[in-house]
Amino acid sequence: MSETTISTETTVLAESLGVKACLGTELQAHVQKEALSRFRDRFTGEHTPAWAHGFSFPVRFVNDRDWLEHTYFYVRSDGELDRRHKGWFASFPTWP
Repeated sequence: MSETTISTETTVLAESLGVKACLGTELQAHVQKEALSRFRDRFTGEHTPAWAHGFSFPVRFVNDRDWLEHTYFYVRSDGELDRRHKGWFASFPTWP
């Protein structure tokens, strides 16, 4: 299993909640934009979250595209982000 692959058990759990787990790069372009605007805690070369200002933390992803490539989201059957979930499903930092 690659570091960006979630387990079968995790997938089954998502499905039991009536959602599926999708990588950010599998989302439609408008949903990717929504994810970037909604999830402001990501730490990429393009985006520094408010909690990190004034501290020297290592960047977790090269850029926002890298974050989308390595982050799973809760997605409804219509392809939109599930609003019941306040965070992303799973994220696998690349630590560039």
